[in-house]
Amino acid sequence: MLARAMCVADAYDAMSFQRPYRRPLWQTECRAELRRSCGSHFDPAMVDAFLAVLDDMDQKRKTCLAVAEKVSALIDGDKHKKLRRREDEAREEYREIVGS
Repeated sequence: MLARAMCVADAYDAMSFQRPYRRPLWQTECRAELRRSCGSHFDPAMVDAFLAVLDDMDQKRKTCLAVAEKVSALIDGDKHKKLRRREDEAREEYREIVGS
């Protein structure tokens, strides 16, 4: 089972990252290739599980981005510019931003 799971994960990794001889594939292209090879190269149950994990990660990423957009709207950019070093965490601006 582990080898079957690793086969799917390794194939996705190989398709989705830049190689010296080719560009990386988009996530949709990688998903399509896994689906196309499902049952011949890859265990269908492993492909389904892997794609379910990718779907879950996509949803969590969208949620995080939405929260980040809302929070960033609450932060004063001029105050944020004053925070450059670890020592700046003692500044009032830092506490205010963290409170946001």
